[in-house]
Amino acid sequence: MTLAHKDQRNDYELMAALARGDHDSLFQLYDRYSGVMLALCRRVLGDAAEAEQLLLDVFTEVWQRADRYDDGRGSPLTYLLTLCRSRAIDRCRSRRSRQGKWAAHETATDNSLGNVPDPGVTPSDGMVLGEQSRLVRQAMDSLTEPQRKVLELGYFDGLSQREIAEATGIPLGTVKSHVRMALIQLRQKLRNME
Repeated sequence: MTLAHKDQRNDYELMAALARGDHDSLFQLYDRYSGVMLALCRRVLGDAAEAEQLLLDVFTEVWQRADRYDDGRGSPLTYLLTLCRSRAIDRCRSRRSRQGKWAAHETATDNSLGNVPDPGVTPSDGMVLGEQSRLVRQAMDSLTEPQRKVLELGYFDGLSQREIAEATGIPLGTVKSHVRMALIQLRQKLRNME
């Protein structure tokens, strides 16, 4: 297989090749998605150097445990982003246990994924990711401020609903209602936008 042909492989083919020990597939996935993954790490951790280290750790884990990916559970990008988010939240929780408080980055609307440049995405991939990002932002903008806030605290900062209630002073039952209604509205909005 020529390098030009390898460049045209889709993400599922890259993950299968990765599981067979193909180094090039790891590099291609890194080139394609490191920018958006780094943006997520930065958003959750709030520290650029720590985010860069986490990104390298995640790609090391992806290489060493390539057999973990199950295409029946989601796309490669979803898998990679879930891994990043999970590992970033683990680091925040570790900080919290050492410091005795939540040590995640403060949620700020001006520091969202859509505002971090993504140097590793090709123009065609960038168009697709840009469109998806635009649709998600548009759907998020349709939520009320309390709904958006509880989702951001839960997703980016990894707070449980009880922790969100404590951090915001909103009663736990209200937090649960905000999360449920926000997810229902997002699902409907995103289905209508497809």
